[in-house]
Amino acid sequence: MIKIFAVTLMLAACLALSPGCKDDAATKTGAGTGAATSGGSGSSGGVSRGPATSSSATREGAAMVLDMAADALDAKDYDKAVAYFHVPPGRSPEDFKKQAPALVEQQEISKEGVEVLAARGKWGTLAEVYGDRAKNLAERAGVPPEQCYGLSHEGAETAFHWSDQGFKIIRCNNVGKLKK
Repeated sequence: MIKIFAVTLMLAACLALSPGCKDDAATKTGAGTGAATSGGSGSSGGVSRGPATSSSATREGAAMVLDMAADALDAKDYDKAVAYFHVPPGRSPEDFKKQAPALVEQQEISKEGVEVLAARGKWGTLAEVYGDRAKNLAERAGVPPEQCYGLSHEGAETAFHWSDQGFKIIRCNNVGKLKK
């Protein structure tokens, strides 16, 4: 039970690494990258906005970040995976990397699930998607609720923090359980 709670907490928190991706994110999205950091802002990694022309939070951009995170986790490249997640205050990228294998094992994320979620999920501001829970989700991640978005479908839940640097995942739950 404690392990599941820790993984869920890490997923919610670490998956929320604020702005987005690095490495291939720049080539896929047209956005620049930044070096991974773990400073006072609680975020690390570079940028992933979404489609090359996107300067605003879009469903496609969020789905792209999820897809790249799933790729990195499938490849067991946890250094790359952590760049897609927001690491909340009080946690470190190393904490996330230790818990990352459980994300796939416990079906929190998968390539197939991301495809289903991207195609069929409900997209909107965090408040539109999660109602009264939105504020709590954002506060746990240490980010402003008005800068957050959600994508959900049939029990699968994701949440993202959007900043001028792009998306970071703050929650990813049951996405790997979605099937085509």
